[in-house]
Amino acid sequence: MILFGVALFFGLSSTISSFLYYVGNNQEFHWDVYLPQRLPSYLMWALFVPLIHSKVAQQFSHHGSLTEKVIKLAGWIILISIMHRLFAFTMIGLIMENLGEILSTLFSNPKEIILPLISLSADSFMLAVIIGLTAGVIEYSRFIEEEKVKQEEIKRRLVESQLQNLTGNLHPHFLFNALHGISMMIYKDPMMADKMISSLSDLLRSTFQNSEDQFITLKKEIEIGRNYLSIQKLRFGARIVETVELPGMGAEVMVPKFILLPLLENCVKHNVDISPESVEIGLKISVSENEVMIEVRNSRPIKKVKDPLPSGEGIKQIRSRLTILYGENFHFDIREAESEYKVELKLPVKPQ
Repeated sequence: MILFGVALFFGLSSTISSFLYYVGNNQEFHWDVYLPQRLPSYLMWALFVPLIHSKVAQQFSHHGSLTEKVIKLAGWIILISIMHRLFAFTMIGLIMENLGEILSTLFSNPKEIILPLISLSADSFMLAVIIGLTAGVIEYSRFIEEEKVKQEEIKRRLVESQLQNLTGNLHPHFLFNALHGISMMIYKDPMMADKMISSLSDLLRSTFQNSEDQFITLKKEIEIGRNYLSIQKLRFGARIVETVELPGMGAEVMVPKFILLPLLENCVKHNVDISPESVEIGLKISVSENEVMIEVRNSRPIKKVKDPLPSGEGIKQIRSRLTILYGENFHFDIREAESEYKVELKLPVKPQ
């Protein structure tokens, strides 16, 4: 429609230009003569504009060099220009009821018909070029938009892949530690091992629900974290002292899945697991209108029975996930003191 409008605009502009020329030279302009001679020529573009557009569109979808595409397109434009002029020539002859006379002149004096036809074909060619360029702009804009959509889809899939990879790294590590703890308890205290297996089953059931989702409700995330702590309390007994301060409201806000688990696991792995002393693990969560604040802290035991494990990998994974999900729109702070280790996390409230 846009391309046909361009052709019609040029046709009307040409007719009006001729009218103004005649008026400016004090000559009479016969609308009943000029309109039948010119308007059909431009209206005829309704047949050829879709053809030009389709040929331009093909060049964006086909492979090949730019030179090859330009040559092909130029050939089509020349051919379409000639076809347009022949169709328009025939149509005007039928409207003016002098087609027989024109054909007779064509055979008796070819130059009188062919030379004006060639001249008018040049006009058709110029207009076809303009239509082709306009179609090129339209198709190029469409091509850029489609490429942008493709790039966004590739980026989205890459982000999903990265998140799945980072999240997937959490499952084996936690599962290995949990199963190791159960294996140690089987011979020492079978009843306790049975409770640990039951708690682990509940935890795994909740983690595998909607496993592809990157966000879950804060309530569900807290449930997963506390299930994990309950398993570790069964394993370590009084060596874990849990203090929890949970929000009275806002538990349905969405947070990244497994954001608590590695933080709580760090408390156990780097403190409880290496010392016979009791370790206080504190979890404090609050929700405001704009952000979710999560604080995980643990006391640091003085006496250690084995060397601490290397730390930092879990924290790196958390930062990587948060950067992918939030960009720079989050707060992640670690405070280390001689007697306490604290992680403070602030996340924007995700719209439902």
